[in-house]
Amino acid sequence: MKVSVSRDTLKAAVAPAAKIAQRAGTADLACVLLDAKEGLAIEATDVNESSRCIVDALVDEPGCAMISAKMLSSIVGKLPDAAVEIEAGPASAVVRCGGAVYNVASLDPSRFPRFSAVQGGGSFSMSAAVLGSLFKQAAAFASRAASKPVLQGVLVEAGDGALKLTATDTYHAIVYEAAADTDGEVSAVMPAGFLSDIAKCPGRATVRVSGGKAIVEAEGMAMVTRLVEGQYPPFERVMQTEFDAAATFAVDDLAVALDRSMFADAVGAVEIACEGGTATVEGFAKDAGSFAEGVPCDGAVSIVCSPALLRRAVTSVGGGKVEIKTSGKLKPITVAGALGRAIVMPMRPSN
Repeated sequence: MKVSVSRDTLKAAVAPAAKIAQRAGTADLACVLLDAKEGLAIEATDVNESSRCIVDALVDEPGCAMISAKMLSSIVGKLPDAAVEIEAGPASAVVRCGGAVYNVASLDPSRFPRFSAVQGGGSFSMSAAVLGSLFKQAAAFASRAASKPVLQGVLVEAGDGALKLTATDTYHAIVYEAAADTDGEVSAVMPAGFLSDIAKCPGRATVRVSGGKAIVEAEGMAMVTRLVEGQYPPFERVMQTEFDAAATFAVDDLAVALDRSMFADAVGAVEIACEGGTATVEGFAKDAGSFAEGVPCDGAVSIVCSPALLRRAVTSVGGGKVEIKTSGKLKPITVAGALGRAIVMPMRPSN
């Protein structure tokens, strides 16, 4: 195999593959497969998730090579801004760029598990940038607890021209809804890290779900993942539909005040109370001190909750304005914006 490709193109293609390969448990899976035909395809898999990125390249000699993902990623990150030439044989590969020359080991490419197909089932398509961005933001609300594997994923539902993404760790949650071209219906829990890299692709992305797997395809990239098993909890039962208090804030003003309220590790709760067009944001840290700042608002609401979780909700629902609504001090707090709605579980007042 002998191929030439620009450094930046190679670097962008290796990044998602290396991220998957670093989770692998065997020497073969810790490698990326370079497959040079009409262009250069870079593949990686950890059995549960696979990626394939195809980039423009000058192919002098078609062929395949299997190289350590960690080593290739490290090499590409150190190369000068010039064309990269990769020449590989049965047991070794040479990477040249400018005056830099690397000789590295290569493995038998026939040992690499090839890309799996996903056929049939339901699908949807939309802007790759929008899908990747929404999925990445939703993933931040997913659980990190290994004891709740289904909550470590994002619930993806599509049908009738609409897409819905849901994620929760039971302390806070997010729901995004967007228009999409749909074919059939999709309802699946996907790993939280699955679709984030698709945001870098131009054009549209198509996601298909079938046989316990999902595949997303966009210009020059395809990724496959096993779905997360288990029944996603009907958390929307806690989403309030009627409210007795609401206030609107500028996202930037409230986000900055919440960030300032977390001045010490001991700050576990923030209290917000509105009066006369101003909301007082207060944070208290035992044995460390307190914080207070006035923020303009329209309306009246009184809440107590985690400042970190509320800040994430406020900055994730989209738009320059955000509305915070409640139906009681110990009821879930709803945060609504241009792109979606979030809930944050309340805390008991300090007095």
